Amino acid sequence: MKNWKAAFPEMLPPRTTSYYVRVCDGDEGLVVELYSETVKVVLDFGITVATRIFEETTVEADIHGNGIDQAITDEKAQHVVYELKDANFKREVQQLMGDLWEIVEDPRHYAIYTNNYIVEVISRGEPEIEVGQITSSKAIDS
Repeated sequence: MKNWKAAFPEMLPPRTTSYYVRVCDGDEGLVVELYSETVKVVLDFGITVATRIFEETTVEADIHGNGIDQAITDEKAQHVVYELKDANFKREVQQLMGDLWEIVEDPRHYAIYTNNYIVEVISRGEPEIEVGQITSSKAIDS
């Protein structure tokens, strides 16, 4: 049984082109912006439980502990965002939080794969998602 699945495939464009990422985390929560040449995707997670970011070239092992990295290679990375079940990072966060984990409502674990980075998020529910078209190179700078 797979411990992961593509997240929001009906809303997010497939990973047929290269995506770049911008991550903004602060008092108002975590926002992950993904850009290709023609599409901008904004994932607003709000206040999160935990976040970690890897440069893709530094990840040589299965960081999730459930075969997702090989599965994505096998799928030829058709999707950008995956929801994970019972993966290492979530277990580590649960262990660190101890009894506080019980007050986290609707915990979700997502992995976002871009050209150069893997962003993992433990959130309180699903993110708000906006998808738009980029009409000029200036849109990436906004």
